Amino acid sequence: MEDSSHVYSVKSFIIMAFSVENENHYAMILPPNIETENVEMKLELLGGCLCLVCADNYDVNNIWVMMEYGVEESWTQLLSVGPPGILPFYKSSVCLKPLAYSKNGEKVLLNCGGKKLAWYGLIRKTVWFLTISDLPYNFVPETCVESLVRPDCPGEGDGVTTREKEGKEDQEEGKFF
Repeated sequence: MEDSSHVYSVKSFIIMAFSVENENHYAMILPPNIETENVEMKLELLGGCLCLVCADNYDVNNIWVMMEYGVEESWTQLLSVGPPGILPFYKSSVCLKPLAYSKNGEKVLLNCGGKKLAWYGLIRKTVWFLTISDLPYNFVPETCVESLVRPDCPGEGDGVTTREKEGKEDQEEGKFF
C-alpha cells in the first residue's frame, strides 16, 4: 500500500508556468501555509502580478499576489474576507475576482460573483459596494491592458513587420531598393 500522506501537502499542489521566450516549462509552489484541502483555487492577474484566489467551504475568500514573478518567497496575502464581509448572501466557490488597484494602490476593485462590484480598502479592511445604473443582474467584467504591439503580427513582438525591418536594415547599411 502506498503512503498517500503527501497528497494534501502544499508542495504537492503546484502552478505550472510556460516561458514563451525559451519554450521551457517550470513549476511554482503555492504560498506558504496555505490550506489546500476542500479549497477551490483560481489563477488571475492583478496589477500585472500573478494572483491566486482561494475559497473554502466556509465562504472565506483569500487572495494572494506574487509580487515578484517566479519568486516563491514573494507571495503576499492581499486580503482574507468571509461572511458577513463582502459575500454574506453567496454560497458558491471562488466568488471574488480581483480586477484592478485604485490609482493610489490602497484599494482593490473586486467582482463579487458576477453580481456586484466592490472596492476593498487594503488599509482599513473596509468594503464599498458600487452602484452602477443599467448594470445587468449577471455580468462578466474583465480588465484590458493597453499595448503598442499589434495583435495581427504573428511571431513579431514589436508590431513591425519583417519587410519593414529588412528595409530599415538595408537603409542602415546604405542599401536602398
